[in-house]
Amino acid sequence: MPELTAADLETFTGGRLPDGEDTQALLDSVLAAVRRHCGWCVSPVMTEVVTMDGLGGHRLSLPTMHLLSVDSIVDDGETLESADLRFSRLGSVEKRSGAPWSRGLGSITATFTHGFTEVEAADWRRAVLSSADL
Repeated sequence: MPELTAADLETFTGGRLPDGEDTQALLDSVLAAVRRHCGWCVSPVMTEVVTMDGLGGHRLSLPTMHLLSVDSIVDDGETLESADLRFSRLGSVEKRSGAPWSRGLGSITATFTHGFTEVEAADWRRAVLSSADL
């Protein structure tokens, strides 16, 4: 699914905001603000690599609310593949071994796919376009 574009905003506004660099820059700034507020990308579906602090404990919380897959997690130098992990759609991940996550700043790097499709995120996309049209 594609990212929202200036052409989407032009269509949404009936041409008041024409497709172009200025309109795309406006839309990009609104997307950045909305994603910063949400704490994750929301839409489109994407694969990301995120480095985070290890807090110990048995559950790791990835920055997402719609986790589709976990490719791998490197925990303090130890690579864990998808088969080594259990995860929930809301972003919680546990090691199948039951071992805790490491403790340390920047000690965990996760590669995962998350987000909503264009259809699933129709309301979110409309809210972003509405915010850009203010």
